[in-house]
Amino acid sequence: VGGDDDRVYLIDFGLGYYTDDVEDYAMDLHVFEGALGGTADDADAVVSAFEDAYRAAGTARALEQLREIEGRGRYQ
Repeated sequence: VGGDDDRVYLIDFGLGYYTDDVEDYAMDLHVFEGALGGTADDADAVVSAFEDAYRAAGTARALEQLREIEGRGRYQ
């Protein structure tokens, strides 16, 4: 919110609870990527950059679970 910092910050409101369940993390990613798809000019590039940064900052397990979620019939 101002200043010389050129980083982007995301706020996850978490629906009022904390979880360590990888499925919950992956669903958050699924919703976020869906929102990017509807708003970003070059959504594929933004999603790719986001996933690269997410992978570099932590575990790839949530991204692996995201791929599984995307393979489910109701999320295609």
